Amino acid sequence: MTLGIVRLGKRVVLAPLVLSVDEAEQLHAGLCFALAPETPPVDAPECRKSVRYPGGRQQY
Repeated sequence: MTLGIVRLGKRVVLAPLVLSVDEAEQLHAGLCFALAPETPPVDAPECRKSVRYPGGRQQY
């Protein structure tokens, strides 16, 4: 996959990104966590859906 790096709205560089399955899963989880403060769209993947924990804590 190609990774595009953008800074202040301007493309800085394109770089090839090769990940193992484990690395891809970690990246996916990290991106879901980073996007957690944003309200997920209705058709968002399961990882973006909120999960309610005992005690009222919410995690995405």
